[in-house]
Amino acid sequence: MPQQAEIFSKNTQGYDLHTHSTASDGSLTPQELIDTAIDYGITHLALSDHDTLKGFEIASEHLAKQSSDLQLVPSVEFSSRWNALSNIDSEDDGRGMTVHIVALNIDPKSTSIQKLIGATQSARNERNERLKIKFIKKGWQDVINLAEELSSGATLTRTHIANAMLTLDKVSKYGQAFSRYLGSGKPLSVHTKWPSISETVDGINKSGGTAVLAHPLHYQLTRKKLLQLCSDFKKAGGQAIEVITGNPDKKAIENLTGIALRQNLAASVGSDFHAPRNGKIHLGVPQVLPLALTPVWEIW
Repeated sequence: MPQQAEIFSKNTQGYDLHTHSTASDGSLTPQELIDTAIDYGITHLALSDHDTLKGFEIASEHLAKQSSDLQLVPSVEFSSRWNALSNIDSEDDGRGMTVHIVALNIDPKSTSIQKLIGATQSARNERNERLKIKFIKKGWQDVINLAEELSSGATLTRTHIANAMLTLDKVSKYGQAFSRYLGSGKPLSVHTKWPSISETVDGINKSGGTAVLAHPLHYQLTRKKLLQLCSDFKKAGGQAIEVITGNPDKKAIENLTGIALRQNLAASVGSDFHAPRNGKIHLGVPQVLPLALTPVWEIW
């Protein structure tokens, strides 16, 4: 393993530690994702669907039938609550900021991870019911109907709702669904009392997994706030941040490298793949992970 880790600290293309399937809000089935990862030469794949291990279970069964050295990493992506205005363990009204935490290399059968999945699913289901009420009051029952159809029985997410809004011409671009309606403080947004960062990270750590702060730059925080988030995440027991998510530019990687080193956090990489873009599937990461960082797989 040391030799392999040394290689991939220079070239991360064999690792994709953040992907999604139709078990949550991805467009490929778990089986299709496995087949595509094999075709793309991925060596280590984390299927990190939102709040569920169903996709991982299906993918594991499918992979067992393939002649491949692909390593499937047990993973889940959790929505979590960060209250930027108070201590991470303090009580609040649920109006903290939502951040995503990827649980890597967990024990899928652990009681702690199953409890955390249950708590997050419960919060999501409650949010979805309140979202439905808002959409119906606006006269957009058709959006909810199509979103549920798009989810195909999987957990309904805002991705499904945004895609339904785009399909039904409620917005002209996917991003407008969030910037105009679903984003924080917008007319169709609802507050969700997700498990706190402390609760989420604790559940991941008790399962033997590694808690990774997902796509830190996506939250569009000032550098001061981002440093505070990463510091609170570290204090809660978090072990890594995604330094490379999707296809970032050099400046973004340098920014997150500095934060990872400052907070003594390991580095993860992932495509955050959901669906093909412009007809192309983007799995893996093309960038190099800086040698100064500790790749998250080295701490497993």
